[in-house]
Amino acid sequence: MLRIVWVCLLMQAAIMNIVRTHNPKYTIMIGTCASIKQNHKLGTVLIPRRVFSYESGKYENGVSKPDYESKSFGSFLRNEAELLNSRIKNVKYSIITDEDFCSGGAVIDDPKMINKIDRRGGRKLSGLDMEAYSIACINSILTDKELIVVKAISDYAKKKKKAEKKGNKELAQKNSADFTLRLIKHLQEKVFSQHNKSNVVLGHQGIVILSATYCWPNGQVPVTENIRELISRGITEFIVDPGNLGVKDPIYGTKKTLDVHYKINGKERGKRIEDGRVFKFD
Repeated sequence: MLRIVWVCLLMQAAIMNIVRTHNPKYTIMIGTCASIKQNHKLGTVLIPRRVFSYESGKYENGVSKPDYESKSFGSFLRNEAELLNSRIKNVKYSIITDEDFCSGGAVIDDPKMINKIDRRGGRKLSGLDMEAYSIACINSILTDKELIVVKAISDYAKKKKKAEKKGNKELAQKNSADFTLRLIKHLQEKVFSQHNKSNVVLGHQGIVILSATYCWPNGQVPVTENIRELISRGITEFIVDPGNLGVKDPIYGTKKTLDVHYKINGKERGKRIEDGRVFKFD
């Protein structure tokens, strides 16, 4: 049975208490966020890869020195959200699964601070909220569980809050909840139904990874062990993306390819799949 804990506007200690009390395998936090980027439409759903806190760091000689260390969300849930996004139809909102968040305990209405965070976050930074960092911290602590964030844009961080139009928040709440319900249904149909099929094993022990590399025209990085880890967790279908492969993007803006050689049920096979496309063992 899929057990869901809905978490809203609670910080790390309270969220940890809820997760430990109800003991869900998967936790999905829904809600609204601000967009750092001006070109994302209001209501766009964001499922971030990583998040950093704009408040963490240290003080030296009376000067604040933030460290901006990033933390990741549950890889299995994010992968399933990406797969769902690649197949979903007939929705009136955009869904973005390959960007990052920043988070903190205070509302920021200071353009200089927003611009500083924007410069630090780089081109992949899109969302700003108050809870995502707590969720990612718990995800890193409770290694037997997975937590992700599904939030939709209700306003723009670089615009004054008084400029918000009525109805934006309600639209964002609706879209966040809609995608999350679709994701839950997807998990129920695809993942949990596998327990009732005698010929399916979540670990897929019939797959043996011989080698795997993530390649671009002038280089490559080995990801053999990363792919083996995915297989051990029952993930046999995923979007080719540095985050899903467990590596930093080796060269931004360049198309890359995942090249995997493997055996399935004793038969040797090979596949080359480009970034952004679905890799499936078959």
